[in-house]
Amino acid sequence: MTHLSRSTVVPGACTTRGQSLRRRLAVALSVVGAAIAAATPVEAGDSTITAPRIVYTGVSQTVEFAGTDAISNESRVLTMDASISGSCNPTAGNGWSISLCGRVQISLTDGTGGSLYMAGTTQVQSSPAVYQTASGAIVENPTDPAVWGGPVLTIYMNGTLDQLNGALADLEYIPAPDYEDGTWDEQTPPGSGTPNIDILVNDGSVSSTNATAEIILRVEGPNGGPTVAGPASALTAAAGAENKFPPSTSDPAVFSVVDPELCLRSPNNRCDGAYDAAP
Repeated sequence: MTHLSRSTVVPGACTTRGQSLRRRLAVALSVVGAAIAAATPVEAGDSTITAPRIVYTGVSQTVEFAGTDAISNESRVLTMDASISGSCNPTAGNGWSISLCGRVQISLTDGTGGSLYMAGTTQVQSSPAVYQTASGAIVENPTDPAVWGGPVLTIYMNGTLDQLNGALADLEYIPAPDYEDGTWDEQTPPGSGTPNIDILVNDGSVSSTNATAEIILRVEGPNGGPTVAGPASALTAAAGAENKFPPSTSDPAVFSVVDPELCLRSPNNRCDGAYDAAP
């Protein structure tokens, strides 16, 4: 059995990019599915997918889809439900067949260079190549996009309900190194430039039972405190009279306050271009 490490999954042939201590399968994906507005199940036919609407992480910090998000307070856990046939049996003894198995398609839209990873995926057969997640789901067509430079990355998985939910639990989002979100976008669907994940699930039947969810990914740096500037010398104020500093709004300001987060590429910039990149 050959272990994969940080291999990326897209349609095509398989390439492995060196050994990784974590032996993770890198997956970045093409867009499928539609958006949802909250972390509640979205139903279509017999299938559902429960996912958070938005998750937050720090710069260069991996998102694991477990527990509760510290900022949005939403559960990060990904859970699907579907009426998958009991005949689904993607094992060596059954020729790795995915007939009548449920299906998950996960997609990442991230122009900054972020990736998705899935721990524990292994190559269980060489000819034809078959790849299996740690939970037993079958992964289609692994390859490394570094070979051909393609920007579109996908992962499709097939298996039983337990196998697919196990694979979803192993999913991680890894932001591009040093990337910090400057879009201020927390809307659903997100605007251009905001990384997001789409998930589509199906029970594997010929009927239309797709369910979809979208997750907004916010990568944020530390919230820096504002800077206050004023005159070095004491101001003179007349007793018993109103004193204005400056005397009128047309005069230069005496004091200034700059907050880096509010200035950074904000559409309501009040800093006169003081910052055009992360401070």
